[in-house]
Amino acid sequence: MENWRYFVINHQLESLELAELKDIKVYVEKLIRAKEEEARQRAKAELEERARELGFNALELFGAATRKPVKRPTHQNPENPQETWTYGPGKRPKWITEYIKNGGKLEDLEIDGS
Repeated sequence: MENWRYFVINHQLESLELAELKDIKVYVEKLIRAKEEEARQRAKAELEERARELGFNALELFGAATRKPVKRPTHQNPENPQETWTYGPGKRPKWITEYIKNGGKLEDLEIDGS
C-alpha cells in the first residue's frame, strides 16, 4: 500500500468508535474470506486448465478429496432410541454412565451389527 494511503486510512480508523471498528473488522474478515475463496477458485481453474493441456484431468493428478469416514453409532439408549453414542475416545454420555452406575453393562447397549 502506498504510504500516504496507509496514513490516511490509519488516521480515519483512529477516529472511529469501538463499535464502528468492530463492524469494520467483521466486514474485513468476510471480505478476506471471499477474496481467499476467489483466489482458490482461480488457482483450481488454472490447475485444471494446465492439466488438460498436458493431457490429464485434475482428478488423475490429485485424486479425489478424501474425507474422514463417518462412524456409525455403536450404542443406543434403551429409554430414548434417538440418543446414540459411538465408542471411541472422549467422554461417555450421561445416559451410559447412569446405566452402568445402576448395574447395567455397556454391552447391553450395543446396537446390533456394530
